[in-house]
Amino acid sequence: TTIGHSTHNAVGNTATLTANGASSVFTGAVTLNSTTNAGSSASIVLGGASTTFTGGLVMNDSTGLSKLHVTGAAAQTVAGVINGGGSGKGTLVVTDSTADTASDLKTFTGAVGTTNKLVAINIGASNTLAGSAKFQAAVEATTITLVGGNHANETGLAEFQAAVTATNIVLNDANTGTTTATFNATNGVYTVAGTIDGNGAGK
Repeated sequence: TTIGHSTHNAVGNTATLTANGASSVFTGAVTLNSTTNAGSSASIVLGGASTTFTGGLVMNDSTGLSKLHVTGAAAQTVAGVINGGGSGKGTLVVTDSTADTASDLKTFTGAVGTTNKLVAINIGASNTLAGSAKFQAAVEATTITLVGGNHANETGLAEFQAAVTATNIVLNDANTGTTTATFNATNGVYTVAGTIDGNGAGK
């Protein structure tokens, strides 16, 4: 299954598939394609409690971006392998959908970016939304960013239970909400590779 644009590259053209059912199953391989226009994008938005990609999800950036948004108002689980269409392609965005509250946990059971790393994993949003993610398998992206929102309840949280590889892991406390990255070795010893920084001194 292919979602997105193949030849239509108009400015601002977007393709979005929203799945809000309690349980969503994408059977077979799913490819998310952006276009060659920087103002265009292709997105899947997940709002339901459970989503399974039986054949995995591939996000293929061109000049525009392809994004997976996990944004439900309650706890969510996403199963299946997630990869870029090439190294450094595709963005995973994890937020709650309710402003001024702590995020319900979003759990990813499959590997993320281990065949082709993602360009970015963004957890939380600086304007109005918290984010909380747990990764039970290995994760690789160029940049992993945790962001605190503009309310004290809007924390950016991530727990990693397997290997993490990134050029940069950024904890952005520029707003009222705080950020925390937890590296949990409950399932065994693993390696964290990459620079871990605040967005400024003391952050």
